[in-house]
Amino acid sequence: MLTGSNSVNVGSTYTVTVGGGGGGASQGNTSAVFTISATGGGYGGTYHGAGGPGGSGGGGGRAVSGQTWLGGLGTAGQGLSGGTTYQNNFPSGGGGAGQKGGNGGLYNGGNGGNGLVNPITGSTSGQLSGGSYYLAGGGGAYSVFPPTSTPGTGGLGGGGAGGYGSSYGGTPGTANTGGGAGSGYYPFGTGSSAPGGGSGVVVVSSPRAAASTTGSPTVTTSGSNTIYQFNNSGSITF
Repeated sequence: MLTGSNSVNVGSTYTVTVGGGGGGASQGNTSAVFTISATGGGYGGTYHGAGGPGGSGGGGGRAVSGQTWLGGLGTAGQGLSGGTTYQNNFPSGGGGAGQKGGNGGLYNGGNGGNGLVNPITGSTSGQLSGGSYYLAGGGGAYSVFPPTSTPGTGGLGGGGAGGYGSSYGGTPGTANTGGGAGSGYYPFGTGSSAPGGGSGVVVVSSPRAAASTTGSPTVTTSGSNTIYQFNNSGSITF
């Protein structure tokens, strides 16, 4: 999750890019507006492999004796790293915008790191049932020995829970939150069938109402500012 401020030119049109979530062992796509560009999330480690870097890092994969798999590094100012998997442990959780991913355990998958509350007043992106608005949570990791083990939970902000049991996949990340997907159990670790991360969202808060937009943003107001929430790529003209 990345925030910033920009000056705009009246009469100019600005492109809004909403990145899709990564699938399998691929990084998520960049979301951007003006000069602000948020890196897509990192992918989770394969059956025996390290997590990938990104806006937040993916968790380390399952480790056998003698192995240690690091989580992918996050990007400063955007997200934190995935958890580390030590020998003979289940995979680790992905990092979130506000919390590092949890390490995998002997029987349990690591929890996804929590995201952060959406800082733009008036935006509804990432709303939870309790009324908070979290974005960019990490995905939890799988476990395969029911009922003695527990999969990792998804982080607040759209993170999906890890899969449970040898025949269950993880939960995809929630769309338009930037939340990571929970990992599933794929014995040989290509990750090609893993669920996808949640797509991004771009929110613009402006003291000047836009002359026009494309991409069908949701428009709300907060005080004297107009809020434009883009769940799809488009443009905004002032």
